[in-house]
Amino acid sequence: MSDEYNQETTVPQGSIISTTLFIIKINNIIERKLQLSIYKLEQWADLNGFKFSQDKTKVIHFCHKRTDPELYLNKHPISVVRDKIPRYNI
Repeated sequence: MSDEYNQETTVPQGSIISTTLFIIKINNIIERKLQLSIYKLEQWADLNGFKFSQDKTKVIHFCHKRTDPELYLNKHPISVVRDKIPRYNI
């Protein structure tokens, strides 16, 4: 006997797909926060005379159920390491 209501931009609470959609959106937020942190590190490095190596900077993703994050360092994509963290001689 309730009034009809059109739901255009949300998913009904408790529906089967709502959890999956929430995880997808929250991952975007996490990815954006990571990128903002990288920007802050770039600014700090510029102010303090440091430079992060684009070749040595890598992303390692510890989950097999999601696509890799797209993160950038100095406007260049950071490559993703799939197997192990590479070792560099300093």
